[in-house]
Amino acid sequence: MRTETKITYTILILLLLNISINIAYAQTVNSQGSFEVLFPTTSGLEFQNFIDKTLTLQVTNGILNSSNCGLSMDQGGGQFVFTALKDCKIKIDFNVPNVYVSGDQNKESRGIVTGETITVDTGNIVTIGWSIPFEPLLPILFILGMVGLAGMFSGPLYGIHLIKKGEYREGFVNAVLITTIGIGFVLAWLWS
Repeated sequence: MRTETKITYTILILLLLNISINIAYAQTVNSQGSFEVLFPTTSGLEFQNFIDKTLTLQVTNGILNSSNCGLSMDQGGGQFVFTALKDCKIKIDFNVPNVYVSGDQNKESRGIVTGETITVDTGNIVTIGWSIPFEPLLPILFILGMVGLAGMFSGPLYGIHLIKKGEYREGFVNAVLITTIGIGFVLAWLWS
């Protein structure tokens, strides 16, 4: 393999690594005491960190009303804090691994299960928090998929380049090898 090709592949891999790291670490949301909530019975509020990681608060009785709310969210989870101005009951549904609640009827922090209902009294300072463990395979599989896509397209091009120079055997072998490895990486990425 030529030096120019090695440099090109190295630059491509570093660029894909940079892109995957930027995707893996999304923007952080942090708002403390700067918004109000007013949700009557049968209404709800949903927090979403990733496409498949959500936490939903469904008001089942009363009014979720607060003028002093705080919200912080990042790739590791989030926290919603509010001071209740009215009594209410809130059902919490989620598909994140770790959820905890504190302050409802002045209770200590504790873990809850999905579908659990909490009772909030006027004046309670309630904290609902969740955490999402770091999944190290996601960026690695994304990188493999991008390298695979690059291999699928560059393998035939590199083979054609070598065949034009009269290196028929090397061109064919490299084209088949690079394309096959690229397809394998893409399939591994898509099946994960």
